[in-house]
Amino acid sequence: MSTFKEFEKKSGLLERNGNEEKIRCADSEMAAKLGLTLEELYRKIENPNQFTEEEQEKIFEAMDIDVVGYLLESKIPEKGNLKSSEGTDGSMGFKDNRLNEIRDQIDERWDEVADPVERFRATVVLPYRDDEGALKGELIQAIKEGEYYRLQDIPLYASKVALYDLLEVVDREGVLYYKKIMESWDRHVIQMMIFNEADMEIVEAFLNKFGCSWRWNKEELLIAFDVAKHVSYEPIKEWLDSGEGEKRWGYREACLSKRENTN
Repeated sequence: MSTFKEFEKKSGLLERNGNEEKIRCADSEMAAKLGLTLEELYRKIENPNQFTEEEQEKIFEAMDIDVVGYLLESKIPEKGNLKSSEGTDGSMGFKDNRLNEIRDQIDERWDEVADPVERFRATVVLPYRDDEGALKGELIQAIKEGEYYRLQDIPLYASKVALYDLLEVVDREGVLYYKKIMESWDRHVIQMMIFNEADMEIVEAFLNKFGCSWRWNKEELLIAFDVAKHVSYEPIKEWLDSGEGEKRWGYREACLSKRENTN
């Protein structure tokens, strides 16, 4: 059972009407803002007193884009039944006045933001060159943050950008084209071409072991996967080199974070 399903079953937090993809997208947005993996976010939601003061403030700030409204609404207790800053029984452990303020904001704006992910979802075009040198564009999902856009997909073809990077774009007749990175999320993107379809399950099993997320183009046997900043890249690279030497796949390091480049 996936972490998402386990969390949903245990806490009941995500029972608000809406499909799983939208909820997971909102979770990813919140995790990115807090600098956490999804699994880390879910663990902290189950034990809210684990949120640091800095993370609490970021949750408050997220009210500006409303992608976390359902989370706060589900965890904040009713007025008159609030706990202290060391609260339990579902309290997020925030001060009573601030809890009341947030609840009032949610009550006032809930109808407006009933579908918050759709309000801020967008498609950004990332340029890349194919094997023949022709300039092409890859369509990537993103979520609007102020004037910029936060990537929500792993690029299969484009390079130099990674999951959760914050991008400046140029709007040309309603089409959003990547211009530059405003904030890097310090992650790697590795793009692979698998030579034998039978190896696809082996690749997935290995990536699961390291908690990597990925995107497939199964028709072309292409996969791009994400390496979070808390995951060591060294054993993954050894595995990649070994498989490449055995001619099971080819790969390229489409985006390496600054932490790797400075080693």
